[in-house]
Amino acid sequence: MAAMAARALLCVAAALCPSLAAPRYRPDWASLDARPLPAWFDRAKVGVFVHWGVFSVPAWGSEWFWWHWQGQHDAAYERFVRRRFPPGTTYAEFAPHFTAYDFQPRQWAQLFQRAGARYVVLTTKHHEGFTNWGSPVSWNWNSVDTGPHRDLVGELGEALRESNLRYGLYHSLMEWFHPLYLADKQNGFKTQSFVLKKTMPELYDLVLKYKPDLIWSDGDWEAPDSYWNSTSFLAWLYNDSPVKDTVVVNDRWGRGCSCHHGGFYNCADKFRPGTLPDHKWEMCSSLDRLSWGYRSNMSLHEVMDEMSMIEELVQTVSLGGNYLLNVGPTKEGVIVPIFQERLLALGRWLETNGEAIYESQPWRVQMENTTDTVWYTSKGPVVFAIFLLWPLDSVLHLSSPIPCPGTQVSSAAAATGAYPKRVKVVEVGPRDGLQNEKNVVPTPVKINLINMLSETGLQVIEATSFVSPKWVPQMADHTEVMQGINKLPGISYPVLTPNLKGFQAAVAAGAKEVSIFGAASEKFTQKNINCSIEESLERFEEVMKAAKEVNIPVRGYVSCVLGCPYEGKISAAKVAEVSKKMYSMGCYEISLGDTIGVGTPGSMKEMLTVVMKEVPVGALAVHCHDTYGQALANILVALQMGVSVVDASVAGLGGCPYAQGASGNVATEDLVYMLNGLGIHTGVDLQKLMDTGTFICNALNRKTNSKGTMAEKILVTGGAGYIGSHCVLELLQAGYVPVVIDNFHNAIRGSEELPESLRRVQEIVHRPVLFQELDITDEAALQELFRKHQFSAVMHFAGLKAVGESVQKPLEYYRVNLTGTIQLLETMKAHGVRNIVFSSSATVYGDPKYLPLDENHPVGGCTNPYGKSKFFIEEMIRDLCKAERDWNAILLRYFNPIGAHESGMIGEDPQGIPNNLMPYVAQVAVGRREFLSVFGNDYKTDDGTGVRDYIHVVDLAKGHIAALKKLKENCGCKIYNLGTGTGYSVLQMVHAMEKASGREIKYRITARREGDVASCYADPALAERELGWKAAFGLDKMCEDLWRWQLQNPTGFSKN
Repeated sequence: MAAMAARALLCVAAALCPSLAAPRYRPDWASLDARPLPAWFDRAKVGVFVHWGVFSVPAWGSEWFWWHWQGQHDAAYERFVRRRFPPGTTYAEFAPHFTAYDFQPRQWAQLFQRAGARYVVLTTKHHEGFTNWGSPVSWNWNSVDTGPHRDLVGELGEALRESNLRYGLYHSLMEWFHPLYLADKQNGFKTQSFVLKKTMPELYDLVLKYKPDLIWSDGDWEAPDSYWNSTSFLAWLYNDSPVKDTVVVNDRWGRGCSCHHGGFYNCADKFRPGTLPDHKWEMCSSLDRLSWGYRSNMSLHEVMDEMSMIEELVQTVSLGGNYLLNVGPTKEGVIVPIFQERLLALGRWLETNGEAIYESQPWRVQMENTTDTVWYTSKGPVVFAIFLLWPLDSVLHLSSPIPCPGTQVSSAAAATGAYPKRVKVVEVGPRDGLQNEKNVVPTPVKINLINMLSETGLQVIEATSFVSPKWVPQMADHTEVMQGINKLPGISYPVLTPNLKGFQAAVAAGAKEVSIFGAASEKFTQKNINCSIEESLERFEEVMKAAKEVNIPVRGYVSCVLGCPYEGKISAAKVAEVSKKMYSMGCYEISLGDTIGVGTPGSMKEMLTVVMKEVPVGALAVHCHDTYGQALANILVALQMGVSVVDASVAGLGGCPYAQGASGNVATEDLVYMLNGLGIHTGVDLQKLMDTGTFICNALNRKTNSKGTMAEKILVTGGAGYIGSHCVLELLQAGYVPVVIDNFHNAIRGSEELPESLRRVQEIVHRPVLFQELDITDEAALQELFRKHQFSAVMHFAGLKAVGESVQKPLEYYRVNLTGTIQLLETMKAHGVRNIVFSSSATVYGDPKYLPLDENHPVGGCTNPYGKSKFFIEEMIRDLCKAERDWNAILLRYFNPIGAHESGMIGEDPQGIPNNLMPYVAQVAVGRREFLSVFGNDYKTDDGTGVRDYIHVVDLAKGHIAALKKLKENCGCKIYNLGTGTGYSVLQMVHAMEKASGREIKYRITARREGDVASCYADPALAERELGWKAAFGLDKMCEDLWRWQLQNPTGFSKN
């Protein structure tokens, strides 16, 4: 008690005695570097970085857009500007388009809080010089004077502090093209006009106005700290500023300062020290691996995945750092869904495991990898062990902690996902597949097969086998194959060599990698290679010695790991024994083969658990046959246990000559399809792979074993458009394989040659979309498409569709819509495809004679070439079905599709003038249009405005799926209306959109348009009775989803 009292008196004395007051810091690094870092920063651990500015307008390449374009004259950037903007465009002209229309700071703050962040850093000014507040020395080049006309720095700061988040301000000391900076630079930084008139006034203004918790300096590297007056500013900041006791700063205050002077160290972007530093540091990383600012040309694979975030976070905190994760909002102020999803995933992990992160300290050992990698953090006597891969036996082996009496283990958390991020697929079809096929394939066909596989993105293709033609006649042409194929850079073409003689022949033929083939079964070894296991290993020693002499890598196979046709179940210990011997010989990888396909997930797990004790998991692969349909399930187990290399055979070729009824290898197509769905990267183009499978199966005159290839394929014409893309999504979710063709007339091109709409469909369903750029008027291309695929039906959307344009260009509409459909029907007929769903239009009814319109209403009274073309196509299809009774067709009529997928990732993006009312309404709501013109308010309706039929696009897509199923009933030609059965007036739609958006939609009443009718809506009762389909979504849902799409995609799918 006395000691405690003494300490209390000492604290009081320190508070009252001037000589013990807080020291004043001198404007030199020795003094400034001695300042203790405010404790909140080290406790926080997790922050969010936000890069936002005028660079968000072009939104292409990176936030360094201006520099690459006009500083470096990068050809790619110059080409982008020429293609996207008028001649003579300047960077300053982008600023008015930096609107921040949808910037809602409280929503940002809530998102960052849910992400687990304890502080947020916003770019107040990047190197372009545009300030996100009303800087008094950045006239007309700030967010108050132009663009948003808002104080973005102030608004976000207020919202963050309401959410109890610390606020940091990023500020670039330099500006690329500021005349004063360029003049100082020209003078060798001996003058300071820019610093005194621009940099320092802005820094002082930011501190006094917003009182930040953190100043994140950047743009310092060209000049020394003496030029920037850094030490003088920091001395004021630490001594006299309103945040002197709480503010923290980084280390970018002049050339040579980084990693040496300042508060915490950044050292470099994405800096990762290998060992525990002796100074507090921060790692800044970005969800977009290629940019800090938002890029509209960003691809999904360029976005950091959940596992990568967690790995970076855990490693950073274990080594004493803070983790600052960056997002780049759009020019409208939207944080795109993929970034939101990643942030929320991080937040969920921290919600469970945050105790090991927040307020933690590095432990005496930061990481160990004696068995599985584990990272440590600590809090006082508590040590946290964070595993990046969960141990296979679920037993945590920790070598560093030394327990003492009373030590308890209360919990442990694994920082791992279920599967590896990347899987290497080893294609074994040309060897293991073809050598077990009854038909001998001609050499040119084999060469063509391997060359086609080389174009798919596969990294390893096992080309052939150098065995005696007496035993395997299918591989007798091994030398001709090896010398005939095109060996592409980056692809390995290993060959099987059973003995030294085979190895020597393989090397002579140009082989650069070989495989040896053993087994875990004595009887199988005797039958297969006519020797014992031990004798086979002795033969392999000769091969290994020869391979080492010429520096050729060797891969090892162990067959019968889960069962033998002669011995039955094989001991996992025996598999481990043989695997260990082959690995010890020098095989860089051991492929474990379920040769007769009898394994189950349970037996796979049991076997791998034993083998992994003898051979590192990184040196293992699995090779599964699919006799009992268990191959993919067995592979999943292997992936969960850490295996990341899988053998497979295109089209599921192969078998086992020693096992009656054993089927071929798992089909590479099915493996890649599954891995794509799991978000696991393979680098393989599934469409090219399926084409290759079709090629070899045609050559063998056999059916494929690929379940994916055998799945029902539906051709979707015009499938990149608004309705088509939603139908493609529904087809995928219903288990079909849609093959989409589109000519980009009404679609935006995305990355990897896919339409942007379909690229996003892939993101939503985690499945690949098969797409080909094709115009249905191209007869040769259409014929080739049908030769390549076996379609069961066609869903036809392709055609021109703008009513007003059709009046101006009638011949073009008749040529494209009618000729294209005739070409499609003739091609279908030539290839035996007799089922079609035609997406027609209710415009074929013309002026309504009664309401609601049913399918018996007279048709043909169309008032424009678009409607007439739909009517003529209907008549063609009806006549065809009458003349040829084996045809089945369903004609779907509807009025106005609206809404969007609930994710907000796909929706209506009309190219040119919209055809329907709701895109106009949404554009007024978002601010792209000043007002809406309402044509007439003197109709005989409830509010005097015209009444029309509207349907949610997802309901419409589901109606197309129901029609597709109806075709299986050999229904002949059927016609159905799709709609809600309710008409809504223009003003009802306006008010519904106001409710959904929370914004006033201004409109003006104008004169009626010629030809408009008061009311027009359909009766969908027949579709409900015969298709079992009924619209599920009402007007509110239509508008809510439309608004979500509009908010998240203010410029649609376009890149501007």
